[in-house]
Amino acid sequence: MTVAHNVALTEQKSMQANWQTSLPDSAVAFSFAYYLQQRADVPVGIILSAWGSSSIEAWMPRDLTKELAYFNTIMQEFDADADRIAKINRILSGPLPWTRIDDVYLRRQPNILFNAMMNPLVPYTVRGLVWYQGERNTQSMHGLVKDPWYKNNSGMLKYKDALQAWIKRYRQQWDNSDMHFMLVMLPRFNALLNTSPTKEARHPNAHSWAWMREAQLAAQSMKNVAVINTIDLGHPTNIHPLDKLPIGQRLANAAARNTLHQTVEAQGPVLAKAVISGSNVRLFFEHVEGLRTVNSKAPAEFWLANDSQKWVKDDAKIRQNTVLLSSPSLQNPLYVRYAFSGFPQVNLINAAGLPAQPFRTDHFEP
Repeated sequence: MTVAHNVALTEQKSMQANWQTSLPDSAVAFSFAYYLQQRADVPVGIILSAWGSSSIEAWMPRDLTKELAYFNTIMQEFDADADRIAKINRILSGPLPWTRIDDVYLRRQPNILFNAMMNPLVPYTVRGLVWYQGERNTQSMHGLVKDPWYKNNSGMLKYKDALQAWIKRYRQQWDNSDMHFMLVMLPRFNALLNTSPTKEARHPNAHSWAWMREAQLAAQSMKNVAVINTIDLGHPTNIHPLDKLPIGQRLANAAARNTLHQTVEAQGPVLAKAVISGSNVRLFFEHVEGLRTVNSKAPAEFWLANDSQKWVKDDAKIRQNTVLLSSPSLQNPLYVRYAFSGFPQVNLINAAGLPAQPFRTDHFEP
């Protein structure tokens, strides 16, 4: 069922949508449903409620203003903007289809997509929700950009709290504290913000999508939340990469593991601990069986630093399902970052062919 694009200034109880057996417009939704049906051996129904380039704030109920101060600021500014509200009403009362300019204008507003495209679905019985979003919130680090207005959102550093508050609020909306959420991590993309302290795209200090991925991965601390790792996918310059099929496959495997309780490896290596010994750092992982690289070369995209916060590339080796790091140019390494850039050239996988999850062990502020 594909929910028609629409907005509303107040929460709605109905929407325009019909169940059908034709293919959806989303390759991720289709491949997820297809592979999950193979694993479950039962019919799978997918409700597709999505609108490209929308922010997470567009899908927030208004009462999240009580919990998220920055969202309260956004909604206060929205309510005070009579011209903006008048334009929204003018578009909604005008002819269809909307012009592309009007379509983009509507999708970039806060709250009103939730009102029209999500609230009517509640409390429809669903096992979980797949959330593939984040690009619109990568336009700044700290958010609340004043000009242009449509960049006024969480930014990458506030997204962590925004996403977790949003998940909790949706569970309340559905009256289901066990509702499963599967978040698709943003894949590789080579963009840097103008605020970046370095223009070296693969440097771990750059203001890249790495910070958004960290915000997404933090939600794994919540019950029944999984993050689908896409750090080996994507395109350096195309924000709409074509490699969607692996995302659907990984989503289906995660759903089979988490909701159908099937035995399937649905996750790549995840850092368990880092042990420092002199000039070496040894990394231990979970989901590590068959640790190897896809090209039989040394593990790539590991960086080391000490308290100077100067990051250097390391020499990495696989040793008995661990990764051993060292760098001849760094004394007393303390911290590690892995795949912490917009478009890292990763090659570390497990026996299931799934990529290692990006991480950093430091707590330096960007």
